Amino acid sequence: MPGEPTDFPLDPARDAAPPESPGPESRVRAAIARHLPDREIRSLTVLGEGLDNRAYEVDGDLIIRIIKNHGTPAPRPKAHPSAAGSELKGALTGDHEGEHQGELKGEQGTERAVEHGDGLEGEHGDGLDSGALRREAELLAALSGFSPLPVPEPVFVDGEAGVLAYRKLPGVPLLGHPVKDPLLLAPALGRFLSALHQADGMERLVPRDVEPLAVWLADAEETYAQPFQMKKRSPPARGRTATPIVNPDTPPAKANDVLWTTLASQLPAEYRPRIESFLAAPPPDEPQEHVFSHNDLGAEHILVDVGTSTITGIIDWTDAAITDPMHDLALLYRDLGPEVFEAVLRHYEGPCDRERVLFYARCSVLEDIAYGLATGSYLYADAGIAHLPWIFGPSVAPHPT
Repeated sequence: MPGEPTDFPLDPARDAAPPESPGPESRVRAAIARHLPDREIRSLTVLGEGLDNRAYEVDGDLIIRIIKNHGTPAPRPKAHPSAAGSELKGALTGDHEGEHQGELKGEQGTERAVEHGDGLEGEHGDGLDSGALRREAELLAALSGFSPLPVPEPVFVDGEAGVLAYRKLPGVPLLGHPVKDPLLLAPALGRFLSALHQADGMERLVPRDVEPLAVWLADAEETYAQPFQMKKRSPPARGRTATPIVNPDTPPAKANDVLWTTLASQLPAEYRPRIESFLAAPPPDEPQEHVFSHNDLGAEHILVDVGTSTITGIIDWTDAAITDPMHDLALLYRDLGPEVFEAVLRHYEGPCDRERVLFYARCSVLEDIAYGLATGSYLYADAGIAHLPWIFGPSVAPHPT
């Protein structure tokens, strides 16, 4: 009754809303204060962010990557209602990290930006935790002992804040910043992959990635056919030209004011028969050898000096694994083309299975284009379309020649 005491009187200490967790920027500042107490932060700039991580640049020389949800994966974008329970590998669930100055999909330390630093979460990952950050720092420290090309140098790991800090490497991502003479990149890339693929004792630092090739093919088929939400192209950045790649003959369908499409309907018609023939054919034989590999060596993770056509660093090691070394070679073939690929092989001290190289290149280019369309990261979609002639063109042999 009114006026009678309740069984559970209000207790301000008990019933008050829980305090909000510190935001990412506050956690970054606190981590720097703990580990670099003498450092005065003059500038703190967001470089970009992905589903689970955000990257900051501090004073122009330090990259900070922070887990936004501190160990709890962020919700993934939903697939089309007609594809309930299915995920678009790469485009909808993959974390193509970003890590270099500029656009999302390109910053040292964020997801699938035009990266320059380290990625956030591998495309097969489920979110990072503080243990993963420590393992990544240990891996980077080990790499510095044998990699012939620069890799990010860890400065500190703060598990409490979910923060990894490392020195910023010079250069810009090769994706979106083509060099004058790409053939000059080949010797360094060949020596780099030779060192990686011959490295011993890396099993303690990275997982095994031995996904059957039949699963790769099934994922590629799903990526090609599954409906997904497509983002409109943003206005081009100053100095860049937006070249529409969406097929005007098959405009995206509208459902509840959302644009839905499929990769199959958005690719140039001339390539569709060869893509569908590839998806219907059996995969190559499984690899017999698995070695330490970068496992995501796309152009976005190769930093370059554009003027001198030299490599200044290799970034995004979050997918590194004991896996098929042909995947590393395949992404170079996909992004740099057959001429540079053959030049890389002249400096590569290992066998090359060209059939698997082309297989991985084909699967991954479909994923990249779908990712670009689904997220609005058209730099990836445009590049993938530009690479189709040497991946699915009529003159492409069963394996790179």
